[in-house]
Amino acid sequence: MFTVDFRFEENQTTIEFPCNEEYLSSKFDELGVKDKLKTSQYVIGTNYAALKWLVTDFADVDELNFLAKCLDSFDKNELNIFEAVCETREPRSVAEMINITYNIYNYTLVQDMSSMEIIGKTHFKAVHIGWNPGEMENADLAKIGRELMNSGKGKVTEKGMLFEHEGAKFINEYDGHNFPEYLYDQCRIFAELEKEDRTEYLYLPTHELAIKKALKRLGATNSDECSIKLEDKETDNLWFERVQDITATESIYAANNVLHTVERAEKNNELDKLEAVIDFADRYDSASIIKLEENIDNFRYFDNVYDKEGLGRALIDENDDYYIDEDIEEFFMFEQYAESVMDECDCKFCDNGAVLLEGLTLAEILGEDNQSEEMTMGGM
Repeated sequence: MFTVDFRFEENQTTIEFPCNEEYLSSKFDELGVKDKLKTSQYVIGTNYAALKWLVTDFADVDELNFLAKCLDSFDKNELNIFEAVCETREPRSVAEMINITYNIYNYTLVQDMSSMEIIGKTHFKAVHIGWNPGEMENADLAKIGRELMNSGKGKVTEKGMLFEHEGAKFINEYDGHNFPEYLYDQCRIFAELEKEDRTEYLYLPTHELAIKKALKRLGATNSDECSIKLEDKETDNLWFERVQDITATESIYAANNVLHTVERAEKNNELDKLEAVIDFADRYDSASIIKLEENIDNFRYFDNVYDKEGLGRALIDENDDYYIDEDIEEFFMFEQYAESVMDECDCKFCDNGAVLLEGLTLAEILGEDNQSEEMTMGGM
């Protein structure tokens, strides 16, 4: 959308907005800014004319990022209106520019003045949000155009003639401290954090830095100081309930880490397997879920296998060295074969299939053996 050049001490970098937290973090590394919660940085240049007034001043990178996300969602006409309003209002804070994005529907921008009918049509569409073709057919568009042009309220801008709608009220959606709700990217779970009279929004999973920034804007040192409401956006009930429990019993950071784990498993087409492995382990805290996903290759998973006979058949099918002719298949003791394998490993029939663990113990995977050794040595 736009770029802004920053300087910190002797270092300079250019940040492309909008961007994600990981990218911002890397840019702060380039600047040499160690405290990444110090979001206000010195501006030395920009490629966006509407922001030229910022040069040689400090600007909050998170405000610039939020502004860029708003502008990135605009169509060409909406962006033209925004820039025309900025030209007439001459904002001198990014916060005011953010609020302008919430008020562009209070204006009509006339760019084509070839006829009063075209002007009237432009104004009609700007005023009647959600209009239907029948309404416009019954409107005297030429009259509407003449009345608008004769109102004397138009302001000439580089984008065209700008008219503010009669009775329009400017809404300050952003208070300059806590960002309004704005779903820019897809998220799995929407989190609303409240402390006293302040509210922040998180779109999970996200970068840990985004959580720290939100808590700082709330004046909180940790998530325990906030009330947290979660809303399911793009995950199933099973994981939503787990994330709710983890948020309540651990923290929003732990819940966020679990959602990152879910994304990795889904990307690798292993989410069903992970759910079965969690069921196998009977462990639902964030640390265990993360370790189970990290060690998921140590588990063997058989989808939709719920008994020993089914397991025996699945074990035969997955082994290229084994072949049972269909003529003698009914005489083969699949159940006994499964039992012989189960004697050599841990096995459990779970809600969505069978899980086998060979070579390692569950305690070793979860790191519990090391903990026990440390406790024993500490006791000595």
